[in-house]
Amino acid sequence: MLRNKHVSNHLKGEVYKALVLSTLLYECEIWCLREDLFNRLRSFHKRCVRSMCRVSLHHAFHCHISSATLFQRLNVMDLDSYYHNWILCWAGHVARIPVTRAPRQLLTGWVAHSRPNGCPELTWGRTLNKALKNEGLPANFKEWRAIAEDRSGLRLRAYSKLMPPSENYPVGFMRVKMNISLRKRALSLVRLVLEDSSKRSYFLFVCCCYWGV
Repeated sequence: MLRNKHVSNHLKGEVYKALVLSTLLYECEIWCLREDLFNRLRSFHKRCVRSMCRVSLHHAFHCHISSATLFQRLNVMDLDSYYHNWILCWAGHVARIPVTRAPRQLLTGWVAHSRPNGCPELTWGRTLNKALKNEGLPANFKEWRAIAEDRSGLRLRAYSKLMPPSENYPVGFMRVKMNISLRKRALSLVRLVLEDSSKRSYFLFVCCCYWGV
């Protein structure tokens, strides 16, 4: 279905986000990935996008088709945006928790001990600072916590890159309105396939083979 030329690109993108990205980035809010490991996820994401757009790597290279162009066709973002946005949403949720709770204490806590020699391993704090820098937010805890107090405003800033603003609706409302309708269509199509027992096993087998599971 994801390579079917009769299925619209937007619908492919919504199915991809609902089935593949949600599995690929499951619990990514607490990941601490090195750059070499994250590059493998980026390559997988771009390879999936090229397959859904029916564009080979050779074709993209010789016709100068950028990944940003393919992302726009499917109405998806680059993997960094999803990863960093979900980290910021989780960090904002923890920052709003009362300071008496353990997760909130761990967010700003420190160990009263001298650091050992050598560079420390990649920590979640360094990952959060990278996400803040990528989204143009201040790295100071008090400053970005003040932004995180406005839950709807933080989400709007996190997802405002997907669609341009409109005269009638703010960015967040436009994206949610479009997302709901397309996700309903995508999930209804998947549900229709999975309800048929004769097609369910074949559909799951094709998905596993196609995505290399």
